[in-house]
Amino acid sequence: MIVSDRSLNFNSPMDELDEQLERLVMEAQRYAPHSHERQTALGRLIRLIQQSGKLYCPRGQLPAETYVYLYQEALQELWLQMCRSIDRYDSTKGKVMTWVNFLLNKRFIDARTKYYSSTNTRVTYVADINELDKANVSAETLSMSDIVKQCLEEDPENCFKHKQMKSCSEVNFQILALRRLAGESWEQLSASFGVKIPTLSNFYQRACKELAPKIKEYLRS
Repeated sequence: MIVSDRSLNFNSPMDELDEQLERLVMEAQRYAPHSHERQTALGRLIRLIQQSGKLYCPRGQLPAETYVYLYQEALQELWLQMCRSIDRYDSTKGKVMTWVNFLLNKRFIDARTKYYSSTNTRVTYVADINELDKANVSAETLSMSDIVKQCLEEDPENCFKHKQMKSCSEVNFQILALRRLAGESWEQLSASFGVKIPTLSNFYQRACKELAPKIKEYLRS
């Protein structure tokens, strides 16, 4: 049975969500790799996971701006890995979201290792209290990606959209961050804006560091 977008309930109870996710995984597994049918099923699966609010990756005590950057990098790799290895999911070993969050945490660790290796900086943990704790937000009801997405979209002070790239005014932090959260790769964004990947990535990292206080303030409020 093909699961249509109309039948997907993004606000369903956990048991129903688990069933919907498993149906989409099984549908994708039935089709040949790289087929249009498999890609369609995978697209629906990823959209449901994104809307579920059940993605979870512990921040620990990483600085907020570093966490946001690494989390988005890990998400991008997660979607790629799911598309490549969807046949490896075995429902007898656990639920779909358990598998997905396991992969996300592995990709986060990889992204963190790569980030600090490339910047020649060792991982330094900070002693401040986790902003999620301050906001009394449970990871089970609202994921970090949901919070960041909401913050970016509302942009109460218009600081995210006004943080623009000098060499390409159509690129601003709000657009770039939202499209990264939606799963677009640096290759896709580079082709879309006609800007080289290192230029986009450097702008993005600088903007994350500069605007991190605004994100922290949003989390606390």
